[in-house]
Amino acid sequence: MPRPHPPGFRQRAVEFARLGDIDEGRRGGASSVAHDELVALRRETRTLRLENEILKRPTAYFAPENVLPK
Repeated sequence: MPRPHPPGFRQRAVEFARLGDIDEGRRGGASSVAHDELVALRRETRTLRLENEILKRPTAYFAPENVLPK
């Protein structure tokens, strides 16, 4: 008698099969390529926002109102 599958195996198999349906155009939704691109773009946006905040700090420090008069 074969060993039983671990819990959640069936659910993951069904999700995987449905993902193939979306990629092949049989169901509506975002394809795996579009999903991967969206994840990468969100990660890049998060990084760029953090870098932007880091770059704003010195600008605020050297702003004209913080510089001593000559």
